[in-house]
Amino acid sequence: MKQNYYGVQALRGLGAVLVIIFHATVMLRERLDPTAWFFTAGAAGVDLFFAISGFIIVVATHDSWGQPNTAGPFLKRRLIRIVPLYWMITTVKLAILVAGGKAVIDSWHTLSSYLFIPAWNAEHKVFPVLVQGWTLSYEVFFYLLFASMLLLRKVPVLPLSIIFTVLAAVGFAFAPFESALLKLLDQRLLEFVMGMWIAQLALSGRLIPASAAWALIPLSLAVLIGSTWFPPVLIDSYPLLAWGVPSAVLLYAVVSCEQATVWRNAILRAVGDASYAIYLTHEFAVSAVRVFIQKLHITGPMMPIIMIALCIIIACVGGWIIHLLVEKPVTRWLRNYFGARDKVRPA
Repeated sequence: MKQNYYGVQALRGLGAVLVIIFHATVMLRERLDPTAWFFTAGAAGVDLFFAISGFIIVVATHDSWGQPNTAGPFLKRRLIRIVPLYWMITTVKLAILVAGGKAVIDSWHTLSSYLFIPAWNAEHKVFPVLVQGWTLSYEVFFYLLFASMLLLRKVPVLPLSIIFTVLAAVGFAFAPFESALLKLLDQRLLEFVMGMWIAQLALSGRLIPASAAWALIPLSLAVLIGSTWFPPVLIDSYPLLAWGVPSAVLLYAVVSCEQATVWRNAILRAVGDASYAIYLTHEFAVSAVRVFIQKLHITGPMMPIIMIALCIIIACVGGWIIHLLVEKPVTRWLRNYFGARDKVRPA
């Protein structure tokens, strides 16, 4: 019997909301109030996503390890899952930039944005056209290496753990070098590793006792949120320690409490199911809310709270609508057309 990990879906929704708050506070500081609170910890939503990805990929594929002809179908499923919506939203973003005269089109940067290849943009930053798409370069890199293990009929977790550890060490050693591709060799690769090992533990039934798991959930959340007040040098130099480890602990604790009915809450499920669409489109909601606040001349101590609340609501509702009307039917059609069905939910 295949298991639905509703708690993991809820965590994906949490990751999306954290990123929304992060970018809302960035917008606040840059365009409305330079003294406003900056929720640095919101960026940890990405680290949570990476740990979840490692977990889900192992859970989704473990029963096919060692079998022939699994790498191709695996890559097909993953690309169908992430590429169509990302390409659509990237194209929308590019059209808006061109229409507004705010973009100088660089052919290589644009092409690399669609192909998940890290490249310098006009501001000499390694961001694609759709800025938040930088995380997908890591996801695709992970998928390719995981597929290579399937192709070689290897049990992926241990060899990938070794490979990612070496790659992260190389990236750390060569960090001063100005190479866009070297940005892939980041310590955050080890967050995929932690997610994979958590999946191995879960599949073998080695879970945290429920009482300890329920204590670890608020504790790890407190560490993640509290990282907003960590020294910036710690966050910049060691995001794996500041965000990756607490994210992994939170994931393991939630997986250990999977049977709890709270994870089946309709709102948690809706936000979790739509988390990818929310993540890709939330910048449009944040920009729209900023314009709304400026037009109405909303000021005062409540302004940041109003902006953050509106950003969360509009981004989540808008992402959920796009998930239902665009992402879900397109993904379903492509999976049916290519015969690429996922074996476990969430994907």
